[in-house]
Amino acid sequence: MDPIGFGLEGFDAIGRYRTREHGLPVDDSGFLTNADVTGPFRGPAQLADLVAHSEDARTCFVAQVMRFAEGSSPEALCEVGPLKEQFMTSGRRITDLLVADVARREFYVRRETP
Repeated sequence: MDPIGFGLEGFDAIGRYRTREHGLPVDDSGFLTNADVTGPFRGPAQLADLVAHSEDARTCFVAQVMRFAEGSSPEALCEVGPLKEQFMTSGRRITDLLVADVARREFYVRRETP
């Protein structure tokens, strides 16, 4: 039902670590699919390792930052490539990504909608 979420089963609804739920051992294993990195994982550390090596995750992260900053502007998604490159060359510093996003002309010059 939620293959990625299984990696976080070791935490309850308020974020406390647990090894048992309702008297049974917690199974925090899963399998990542439908991405450029796939494979089994156990727990949040192994899941994070898979995601950290994913080019898809980097692209998605930059696109989500842009979507949030620009209010779901679909036109902005053409700019993901250049911003992602800046993000990667800056050592993946989120503050640099945010500055690069808002410094784009497309960010501060809005089209008039009829």
